[in-house]
Amino acid sequence: TPTRVYGAAGTYNVTLTVTDDDGGTDYDNLTVTVLILPYQEETETINGHEIVITYSGVAPINLSGAEAPGDPPEGMDDIGIFVNVEATGIIYDIYISIAYNKSDLPDGVNEESLKMYYWNETEGRWIICDDTGVDIENNIVWANVSHLTIFAPMAEKTAGPLEEGVNWLLYAGISAVIIIIVAAAVFTVRKRKK
Repeated sequence: TPTRVYGAAGTYNVTLTVTDDDGGTDYDNLTVTVLILPYQEETETINGHEIVITYSGVAPINLSGAEAPGDPPEGMDDIGIFVNVEATGIIYDIYISIAYNKSDLPDGVNEESLKMYYWNETEGRWIICDDTGVDIENNIVWANVSHLTIFAPMAEKTAGPLEEGVNWLLYAGISAVIIIIVAAAVFTVRKRKK
């Protein structure tokens, strides 16, 4: 199927030439009218989170909450928000934003590292969107995307606090080393005085 992308609205004269396997050719002249489709915006609140989709096209969008189809990538953690986005026609220039609350962030994640991920059904894994970011002042994770699927904000895990038992062991070990060093110093000083 031949395709051609036009950079502006207007009427264009097109010549389509076809050559068969035996070298025979034929052509047809057509007039093509290119329209710029208006941008549309859909807003939906899902589980208390505002989801906004802006796109160009005439297809209706369906937004719904979703279950996590798989675990986050290594070193990442989801924030519990999964949104399935579907359309019944062709759309393009798609912008999606998902609002979150600070209370959605699990312990041990870096809010500034929030990015939008999409579920790749073919590969069965989460993949980071190419053009994504976070607005931490307005609590929004956003992405410009070219296809629709399940989307989820995810953030890098950070090193969490050590477990309480480990802290006491660490403190006890350091204290023992300090006591040994002080005792050795005192013993050495007393020995020199004699």
